[in-house]
Amino acid sequence: MRQALAHATRHQTAVALLFLDLDLFKPINDSLGHEAGDKVLQEVARRLTAIVRGTDSVARLGGDEFVVLLDNVSEPTYQATERVAQEIIATLREPFRVAGTLCQLGVSIGCVIGNAGSSPDGLLLKADHLMYRAKSQGRGCYVIEDETDASVAA
Repeated sequence: MRQALAHATRHQTAVALLFLDLDLFKPINDSLGHEAGDKVLQEVARRLTAIVRGTDSVARLGGDEFVVLLDNVSEPTYQATERVAQEIIATLREPFRVAGTLCQLGVSIGCVIGNAGSSPDGLLLKADHLMYRAKSQGRGCYVIEDETDASVAA
């Protein structure tokens, strides 16, 4: 994130951080076992990596939480963030086959758009908070806040 923010400073662009928490992962892990859960997490990572550009980053924070960092977005940052969030939700809704069983997941996403004035810790904390807002709105959705603008969007 530090590199992405430094790049944003040099080029006067923005970055977007998406904080993902898988919905319905615990029942898979509990009913099919941790090995099956690990396979699902690996498939989630593969699907996420296939969605983003090579310059973007995907990381697993732990448990069933992931982050996606969109760097140097060429289209308007809000629309790019929204498009990626929608694509992630659709992709992770597709069933997973693990241990001979079709499993269904969902994802709740908190998205924050930042720029040179943002800190990595601040972006992560804000995106985490927004993810909980998405969960409280019924899961399987996203909430976006643009720190580069005075307006807030959800």
